[in-house]
Amino acid sequence: MLKELTIPVLVVIDQNLYHIYGSATENWVKKLFEDVSETFQWLKVNVTVAGIHKWTHGSRIYMNQNAFITLDHFANYNSLYLRSKYKNCYKHAMLLTYNYFTKPINNRKAVEIASLTYYGKICHKNNFHSISIVSALYSKRYLDLFMAHELACNLGIKENSRDCETPSTSINCTLSKENISIESESPWSQCSKQTVLTIV
Repeated sequence: MLKELTIPVLVVIDQNLYHIYGSATENWVKKLFEDVSETFQWLKVNVTVAGIHKWTHGSRIYMNQNAFITLDHFANYNSLYLRSKYKNCYKHAMLLTYNYFTKPINNRKAVEIASLTYYGKICHKNNFHSISIVSALYSKRYLDLFMAHELACNLGIKENSRDCETPSTSINCTLSKENISIESESPWSQCSKQTVLTIV
């Protein structure tokens, strides 16, 4: 039987996104996370907004089109600044940005991706890699699922293939608009539920 789990998320908004939403930023973020939390109800995981950290005067981390570089820099920002400022008020830090991200492919042109996280780091002791980055350049119905996907990956829930096994041994979980389903009533398989049982 699934036990209830709460994940407080510190949401980091970059300058470009803040300039778009302005004073409506907080309401926009909270509405997004209401939908994300609803998605996680299938797993009895309660996702809450622990706080919203806004950049209003330029970028505080080095933003790169290569999502892996930006994720590493955000990890440093989380460990050196966010953790000292917000202490244990949050379990996961998510960067929402209006930047465009790509994933480099060997000997081929880089491909567009929407979001990225470290796999299975949310329960580690120091939480420095309990982070994700999500591009907000997409419509809301995709954005909700991108955010939910990265939280699930960081929690340690495997990306489901037909036989319910992780198809990749990568330490990162990447997502693009092309490889996410928005039709399923429940985005979680029985295998996902079994994974949560081992975490909580």
